[in-house]
Parts: sequence; structure tokens; C-alpha cells
Amino acid sequence: MANTGIVPTLENVQGFIHEANYPSNMSVLFAEYGSVGNTRWTLSPLGSVEPDASGLGADVYNCFGVAQQAYGIVDLEGAFPQIFYQPLGWGNDPLHQRMSMGFKYAGAYRILNDAWLNNLRSTLVA
Repeated sequence: MANTGIVPTLENVQGFIHEANYPSNMSVLFAEYGSVGNTRWTLSPLGSVEPDASGLGADVYNCFGVAQQAYGIVDLEGAFPQIFYQPLGWGNDPLHQRMSMGFKYAGAYRILNDAWLNNLRSTLVA
């Protein structure tokens, strides 16, 4: 899981395969950009980046690695996530000034193995 700012460097890594070039039987994760070896990269423009944090005038990117079975989710029977959205003008809002959105979820997560959670901090220095 990383910021999209690492795309040019990631594409130059030896063995990088873009998700569009995966074999047809390989499932693609949400926001997955590609893979190198047995590591699959998911990217987002909202990924963690620390501007000018290297001391060399370069940004530092936090690339979070989560191995399979590093964490677990407690499945609460009958508890399903719900998103509530009310558009502008809903209810008592004749001037269409307010909207609301909320999320409701009942569940629990637990880290099962700290050694399988890592943060690769990298920087691109010209």
C-alpha cells in the first residue's frame, strides 16, 4: 500500500508486472497497480508521503507491507456495514445548503503477527 508518487520508480524495478499483464486466472485486488515477485502493490494518491522529510529535499514515501494472515477480522453474525447518505436539500433544508453522510459498522480486528506488518520507507533523490 503506497502513494502513487512511486509509480515511475516501481515501473523501473526489474521483474515488475503491471496488473493489466497478469495471467487471466489471477485475481486483481482493489487499487492494485502491479507486482514484483510475490509482492503486490496497491496504490492511492492518498497514500502516505512526507514532503521534504529526507533532509535532502526529497519526499519520503511510506510503503506498507501486509503479509497474508498478518491480521484477523472477527466476523459478527448479522452485522453488515451500512453507509447513510442524505443529498443536499433533504429534510428541512429548503436552501439546499446541507448534506450528510455516515458509516456504521460493527466488527473487530486483531493483529496476529507483528513480524508480517512492515513499513518500507523510501525516497526518490535525483
